[in-house]
Amino acid sequence: MSEISTDLSLQSEVNSLTLADEQFTPAQREAIAGFLGVETQNPALVPYLAICAKWGLDPVAGQIWLIEQKIRGKNGQPDTYRQKPAVGRDGFLAIARRSPDYLGMDFDTVYSKDTFVVTRNGEEHTIFHEYRDIPGETAAGEDVSAYRGKLLGAYCKVHLKDRRPVYYFAPLKEHAQVGVNNSTGERYFRGSWSYTSVMIIKAAQSIALRLALGITGVVPVDETRPDEAEAP
Repeated sequence: MSEISTDLSLQSEVNSLTLADEQFTPAQREAIAGFLGVETQNPALVPYLAICAKWGLDPVAGQIWLIEQKIRGKNGQPDTYRQKPAVGRDGFLAIARRSPDYLGMDFDTVYSKDTFVVTRNGEEHTIFHEYRDIPGETAAGEDVSAYRGKLLGAYCKVHLKDRRPVYYFAPLKEHAQVGVNNSTGERYFRGSWSYTSVMIIKAAQSIALRLALGITGVVPVDETRPDEAEAP
C-alpha cells in the first residue's frame, strides 16, 4: 500500500473510492480478499477498501472486518445475506491517535455494588466511580460478584483539545450479544462476548471515539447482529 495520509480533514474531502484506487494495487486487493476469505470480485470489497483508504485503517490488523448481515425478505420472499464493512475499537482508536485533537480517554466497567455517580453540567460530565478492588489472592474461576456485584455496563470519556470531552455509557443489556439454549431456554453470552467486561468496554470506547471525532460512514462492529435481520 502507498503511504496513508494522516490529515483526516483532507481524507474526508476526497472521494473514498478514488483514495482506494490510489492506495491499493490489484495485487494488494487480491491479497486482502484472500485474507478476508472472499473472492476478489466480491462487491463488498469495494466499500471495505474505500473505508480503509478514507480513514487510514489497516485491513489486516484487526481494525476492520466484513460482517455478514441478514436482510429480511419482503412479501414472503426468503431472507438474503450480504457482507458489509464493520470497524472495531482498535480501528477507531487508530484514527483517534492520528488526530491532533485527541488527548486520551477514561473508561471502566460498572458493577451493581460500585458507587457510580455522573453529574452533568451542560455538556460536561463529571464522573465519580469508587469500588472495592478484587483481592489479589482470588482463586482462578472464583465468582467475583461478591466483591462488585452484577456487571451493568461500561463508560468512556474521550478528552479533546480545546473542546468539551465526550462521554458515553454502554448498558450491558443493550450491547451484549446473547444467545438462548433451545433445549433449556438458558441465556448465554455468544462468541467473543463471553469475555463480557472486555467487550462492553470496547463498545463504550467505540461509540465515544466515533462521536468525539466525527467518524461517519462506518458501522461499529459492536452494533452488528449477524443473525438479526435488517430492513431491506
